[in-house]
Amino acid sequence: MFRDPLNLQYSLEQCSNHHKGALCLPESNINWGKKGAHNLLHQLTSKVWQHSTTATSYTKEELESDYQPGGTVSIVTGKWTSRVIEKGTHPYGLGRWSFMVLRGTRGRQILIVTAYRVCAQTLQSCGVTTATAQQFRQLMQKWKEMDTLDDPIPRLQFILDLQAWLEYRQRDGYEIILAIDANENITGISGKISPLKNKTDEPIKRTMHNGSLATLCNTCGLVDPLIIQHQDSPPPTNILQRIQPYQLYPNLI
Repeated sequence: MFRDPLNLQYSLEQCSNHHKGALCLPESNINWGKKGAHNLLHQLTSKVWQHSTTATSYTKEELESDYQPGGTVSIVTGKWTSRVIEKGTHPYGLGRWSFMVLRGTRGRQILIVTAYRVCAQTLQSCGVTTATAQQFRQLMQKWKEMDTLDDPIPRLQFILDLQAWLEYRQRDGYEIILAIDANENITGISGKISPLKNKTDEPIKRTMHNGSLATLCNTCGLVDPLIIQHQDSPPPTNILQRIQPYQLYPNLI
């Protein structure tokens, strides 16, 4: 964004031309802790839409750079802005997802989540500034507070925490649209049903959950609309591994 704001503005204009009401941008790679980041994003969105609202997430570490691996941005634009009744980010300062809640018809509450899950890599193979390393350091602090002996696994912990949080929201009647860069191919994988209990003040401890996106989707009753709408000619695998919208029901709003 900082390096090429004109390119981002062009992309936003293309979204507007296609009448997109909600934008979900995982792995934004922006240090949203810097005030200038939010100001610049507001300037760019204001040039495209008269009304818009945003929610961002990032790992809360002391970084001087504007660039920070990981993070997310959720944007709701135009007339849909008046439907937003809640917005926020994932707790614990890990920056794994941001969200918006929209008021739908007949009292429905639609939860739109933008999430980023780190790649499958070891702590030894990744750099100290990668999203994996950032989340590991933050989780280690939580592990000490919880007196947990084994080391955290950020990629696994993401699935556990996200699923528990989504289940908690579903019990309160929210209907889910999950746009996720999961770095995992879900096609041809049969997940399990493995419910989890949400905790508001600490990560979910390891259980018999296999840590897969397929198990998260099966447990929460989420489906992939891309696969459903394109059964005869499914999208390429590289797209399925990247940004995927999963939702509970179509035509919610």
